[in-house]
Amino acid sequence: MEMIFRTDDVRPADRFAYWSDAVCASYTKLCCDTENRQTFAGGIRLNKIANVGSSKVWGSGQVVERRPCDIAQYDDESVLLSFQVQNQCEIRQNGRSAVIEPGEFAAYRSSDPYRLRLDDNFRQHVIQVPHRALSNRLPNLDQLTARRIRKDVGEAIYFSIRKIIALGSSSNEVMRACQEDAIIDLIATGLASLDEGRIKLRESGQNILIHARQHIERTCTQPELTRMDVSDAVGVSVRRLNELFASENSSIQAEIREARLQRICAALADPRQAHRSVADIAFRCGLENAQYFSRQFKARFGQTPTAYRASKGWRVRDGQSKQSRREQM
Repeated sequence: MEMIFRTDDVRPADRFAYWSDAVCASYTKLCCDTENRQTFAGGIRLNKIANVGSSKVWGSGQVVERRPCDIAQYDDESVLLSFQVQNQCEIRQNGRSAVIEPGEFAAYRSSDPYRLRLDDNFRQHVIQVPHRALSNRLPNLDQLTARRIRKDVGEAIYFSIRKIIALGSSSNEVMRACQEDAIIDLIATGLASLDEGRIKLRESGQNILIHARQHIERTCTQPELTRMDVSDAVGVSVRRLNELFASENSSIQAEIREARLQRICAALADPRQAHRSVADIAFRCGLENAQYFSRQFKARFGQTPTAYRASKGWRVRDGQSKQSRREQM
C-alpha cells in the first residue's frame, strides 16, 4: 500500500507543521527545522515490502534531527539509508560526518542521535530496514554509519534495489520475504565495500546464526514454529544451535519470541494497521495467547501493547485509522 504526503494541498501557514508530522509518520520520531517556513514545500511517497520501507523524498532545504529526547519517546531499532538523487545531504552520527551527492549513499541508525542537513530542492530515496536483520550480516555495522559509499558502488546497489522494489509487494509471503532478504543483502554488500574489503562478514558458527535468524524472521508469524523447525532449516541439531545462541546470551525460543515482538511493535506503530485490534495483530504475528503476549510485550518494551500504540498517536475509530494529532489540525 502506498502512502503519499504532499504540502501542495495544505495552507501555506500549516505546511511545515504538516511536513513535520508526515516525516514522523513515515520514519520515526524526529525534529525538523527550516530557514523559511513561509515558502516551504515537500513530499514523501512511501511504500513497504515486508519489513523494508522505501520512500522517495523531495523538498525545500531543511535540517532533520533525531535527538536523545526523541529516542526516549520512540526507541525503535532500524537502519536508514539515504540514496541521494539531487543536490547534497550531510549526515552526522557518532562523531562522523558524510556529505553525499547524487549516486552516493550513507547509512544511519534510528537508535542513536543523528542530524541530516538537506540542500534546497533535494531529492532522495530512503530505504529503512530492521537493524537486527542488517547487523546479522555485518559484524561491525555500528562503525559504518555516516560514511559515504562512493558513486560507482552506490549506483550499482541503487539500480538493483529499484528493480526489486519495481516488482511491487507481492501477496505471496515467501516472495515478499525473498525481496526483503535481497534488498538487505544488497545494502550489506554496499556497506561492506568500505575500508576496501577489510570488513569481514561473520563466519563459521556465526553463519549458522545468520541463517537461523533469517529463517526465524521469515517464519515467525507461524504459530506452530518450533525449535526443531529452525534447527532443521539450518542443518544442525537443536542442541548445537542453542549452544551457538547461548554464546550470544540467547536461545532459539528467545529469538522466535523477539522476532514476533518486533513484528508486533512495528505493526502497532504503523498507521496503515490502526484498523486492526491489538489481539488481531498479535495473532497475525504468531502469538495466540493474548494475556501471555501482553506480559511479554510489557517486559520487553516497558508498556502494554495498547499504551504503546497510543503513544504513537494512532487510535482505532469505526474501522478506520486516524492520527490524533492530525485530527486536531
